[in-house]
Amino acid sequence: MYGVFLLKEHPALAVDAFRREIEVSPSDAAPRIQVALEFLRTGDYQEGLNYAKEAVGLAPNNFVAHVAYGRLCAETGKIDVRCKNCKPRSNSLPASRRSLCAVRALWKAGRKSEAEREQTSSSV
Repeated sequence: MYGVFLLKEHPALAVDAFRREIEVSPSDAAPRIQVALEFLRTGDYQEGLNYAKEAVGLAPNNFVAHVAYGRLCAETGKIDVRCKNCKPRSNSLPASRRSLCAVRALWKAGRKSEAEREQTSSSV
Protein backbone atom coordinates (compact mmCIF):
# COMPACT_ATOMS: atom_id res chain seq x y z
CA MET A 1 0.00 0.00 0.00
CA TYR A 2 2.79 2.40 0.83
CA GLY A 3 4.33 1.92 -2.61
CA VAL A 4 1.04 2.75 -4.29
CA PHE A 5 0.81 5.90 -2.15
CA LEU A 6 4.28 6.96 -3.32
CA LEU A 7 3.80 6.24 -7.03
CA LYS A 8 2.49 9.63 -8.12
CA GLU A 9 4.83 11.96 -6.23
CA HIS A 10 7.88 9.78 -5.59
CA PRO A 11 8.03 6.92 -8.11
CA ALA A 12 11.62 5.94 -7.32
CA LEU A 13 10.73 5.54 -3.65
CA ALA A 14 7.66 3.55 -4.68
CA VAL A 15 9.83 1.11 -6.64
CA ASP A 16 12.05 0.71 -3.57
CA ALA A 17 8.98 0.03 -1.43
CA PHE A 18 7.74 -2.58 -3.91
CA ARG A 19 11.15 -4.25 -3.97
CA ARG A 20 11.11 -4.45 -0.16
CA GLU A 21 7.64 -6.00 -0.36
CA ILE A 22 8.97 -8.59 -2.82
CA GLU A 23 11.63 -9.54 -0.25
CA VAL A 24 9.00 -9.85 2.49
CA SER A 25 6.39 -11.62 0.32
CA PRO A 26 8.31 -13.46 -2.41
CA SER A 27 5.24 -15.33 -3.69
CA ASP A 28 3.13 -12.17 -4.19
CA ALA A 29 2.78 -11.04 -7.80
CA ALA A 30 1.23 -7.64 -7.01
CA PRO A 31 4.44 -5.72 -6.17
CA ARG A 32 6.14 -7.18 -9.24
CA ILE A 33 3.25 -5.98 -11.41
CA GLN A 34 3.54 -2.49 -9.94
CA VAL A 35 7.30 -2.37 -10.58
CA ALA A 36 6.84 -3.69 -14.11
CA LEU A 37 4.21 -1.04 -14.87
CA GLU A 38 6.42 1.70 -13.46
CA PHE A 39 9.34 0.58 -15.62
CA LEU A 40 7.00 0.46 -18.60
CA ARG A 41 6.02 4.07 -17.84
CA THR A 42 9.64 5.22 -17.52
CA GLY A 43 10.90 3.31 -20.56
CA ASP A 44 13.13 0.85 -18.71
CA TYR A 45 11.58 -2.00 -20.65
CA GLN A 46 14.12 -4.75 -20.08
CA GLU A 47 14.13 -4.24 -16.31
CA GLY A 48 10.33 -4.18 -16.27
CA LEU A 49 10.18 -7.31 -18.39
CA ASN A 50 12.00 -9.28 -15.70
CA TYR A 51 9.43 -8.30 -13.06
CA ALA A 52 6.48 -8.89 -15.39
CA LYS A 53 7.73 -12.34 -16.32
CA GLU A 54 8.03 -13.24 -12.64
CA ALA A 55 4.53 -11.88 -11.99
CA VAL A 56 3.03 -14.02 -14.76
CA GLY A 57 4.81 -17.05 -13.35
CA LEU A 58 3.40 -16.38 -9.89
CA ALA A 59 -0.09 -15.42 -11.05
CA PRO A 60 -0.82 -17.08 -14.41
CA ASN A 61 -4.47 -16.02 -14.32
CA ASN A 62 -3.80 -12.36 -13.52
CA PHE A 63 -4.88 -10.29 -16.51
CA VAL A 64 -2.86 -7.20 -15.49
CA ALA A 65 0.31 -9.29 -15.15
CA HIS A 66 -0.21 -10.57 -18.70
CA VAL A 67 -0.93 -7.11 -20.07
CA ALA A 68 2.21 -5.69 -18.44
CA TYR A 69 4.27 -8.61 -19.72
CA GLY A 70 2.82 -8.30 -23.20
CA ARG A 71 3.38 -4.56 -23.44
CA LEU A 72 6.96 -4.89 -22.19
CA CYS A 73 7.65 -7.72 -24.66
CA ALA A 74 6.35 -5.52 -27.46
CA GLU A 75 8.54 -2.62 -26.39
CA THR A 76 11.61 -4.85 -26.34
CA GLY A 77 10.76 -6.25 -29.78
CA LYS A 78 9.69 -9.69 -28.59
CA ILE A 79 6.37 -9.65 -30.42
CA ASP A 80 6.07 -13.42 -30.89
CA VAL A 81 6.70 -14.04 -27.20
CA ARG A 82 4.12 -11.38 -26.38
CA CYS A 83 1.44 -12.96 -28.54
CA LYS A 84 2.06 -16.36 -27.01
CA ASN A 85 2.08 -15.22 -23.38
CA CYS A 86 -0.35 -12.33 -23.42
CA LYS A 87 -3.51 -14.26 -22.65
CA PRO A 88 -4.28 -15.35 -19.09
CA ARG A 89 -5.10 -19.01 -18.68
CA SER A 90 -8.39 -18.15 -17.04
CA ASN A 91 -11.59 -17.90 -19.00
CA SER A 92 -13.12 -15.57 -16.43
CA LEU A 93 -12.70 -12.61 -18.79
CA PRO A 94 -14.45 -12.19 -22.13
CA ALA A 95 -12.40 -13.50 -25.03
CA SER A 96 -12.15 -10.01 -26.50
CA ARG A 97 -10.38 -8.75 -23.35
CA ARG A 98 -8.09 -11.78 -23.19
CA SER A 99 -6.88 -11.28 -26.75
CA LEU A 100 -6.69 -7.48 -26.86
CA CYS A 101 -2.97 -7.24 -26.23
CA ALA A 102 -2.25 -10.04 -28.70
CA VAL A 103 -4.15 -8.11 -31.40
CA ARG A 104 -2.22 -4.94 -30.58
CA ALA A 105 1.10 -6.79 -30.69
CA LEU A 106 0.37 -8.32 -34.07
CA TRP A 107 -0.78 -4.97 -35.40
CA LYS A 108 2.38 -3.25 -34.11
CA ALA A 109 4.49 -5.95 -35.76
CA GLY A 110 2.83 -5.23 -39.10
CA ARG A 111 1.04 -8.58 -39.16
CA LYS A 112 -2.34 -7.10 -40.05
CA SER A 113 -3.99 -10.27 -41.35
CA GLU A 114 -3.06 -12.21 -38.19
CA ALA A 115 -4.31 -9.37 -36.01
CA GLU A 116 -7.62 -9.28 -37.85
CA ARG A 117 -7.94 -13.06 -37.60
CA GLU A 118 -7.26 -12.96 -33.83
CA GLN A 119 -9.73 -10.14 -33.38
CA THR A 120 -12.40 -11.97 -35.38
CA SER A 121 -11.91 -15.23 -33.48
CA SER A 122 -12.11 -13.47 -30.10
CA SER A 123 -15.34 -11.64 -30.92
CA VAL A 124 -17.23 -14.79 -31.89
